[in-house]
Amino acid sequence: MSFRIEYKGIDRLSKRFKAAPEEVKKKVHDIINVTVLSIENNARARAPLGETYGLKGSIYSIPYSGSYGAVVGARIYYSPFVEFGTGPGFQIPVYRNLNMTSLEGYANTFKRNKGNVVNLPHRPFLFNSASEELYKMVSKIKKIKI
Repeated sequence: MSFRIEYKGIDRLSKRFKAAPEEVKKKVHDIINVTVLSIENNARARAPLGETYGLKGSIYSIPYSGSYGAVVGARIYYSPFVEFGTGPGFQIPVYRNLNMTSLEGYANTFKRNKGNVVNLPHRPFLFNSASEELYKMVSKIKKIKI
């Protein structure tokens, strides 16, 4: 008794596996860039309105590049004081999906307890947007198929 096994499409499958790393890299790159724009747009929508729209107008993003990464931020000097609050009631919100230890250290560099400090509550706009969108980004990346 004998039998024969035929593989159809093995060449095509082999080519797909060889191309997979570049394909996956491009898909991840695209997902990251969509996420960066979403974070920027959400942060701009959440930023409190000032008299000059300075904070909203200062929010920017730089698309992902393999060597540098992606950036979302606010250029105006008072943005961290809005994000984290000021004065003795200084407190940062807890953000799921972000390293809170690093974020607390960063936020504490903007804490003010002396002098003429206006006690403003935190009004998060950037880090909560990032937290939400990073969760979605990771879910999309996990669903990539080759």
